[in-house]
Amino acid sequence: MKRLILMRHAKSDWSGGGNDHNRPLNPRGRKAAAALGDWLRAHDLLPDQVLSSSSMRTHETFVRLDLPQDIDVIFTRALYLATHDEILKAMRNASGDTILTLGHNPGSGIAASQILASPQITLSSNSIQPVRRWWPISTSTTGKMRTGEKQSRDTL
Repeated sequence: MKRLILMRHAKSDWSGGGNDHNRPLNPRGRKAAAALGDWLRAHDLLPDQVLSSSSMRTHETFVRLDLPQDIDVIFTRALYLATHDEILKAMRNASGDTILTLGHNPGSGIAASQILASPQITLSSNSIQPVRRWWPISTSTTGKMRTGEKQSRDTL
């Protein structure tokens, strides 16, 4: 069974101005990204492939997840502020059994809504949307977890 984890980058730092692509995480985001990594390990949701935007904040989120080193990781500019169609295309071409996509809104939230056949899902900073039985992309059982909140049910 293929599993999918849709993740939005952790909270970023807006204080520096400059280029959006090069915006880092803020202190709260650094802490939250580590907590999301702990949650993934605690729920045995370690990906074997990561598809990530090439932005600094998604790269830093990935590093702070502290996932095993043998994961196939693809950082690509094509997922930076990608539309839901671009995200879905990348997911269809993925080769892993448990795939983590790491990106931005609104594309990530719209992609989640389409996969789950649900009303608009908003992935706020520091949030993940695990999905099981998504391949081919279809309606699935799901649970949502945000750092600092308890998950209402364990679905995976």
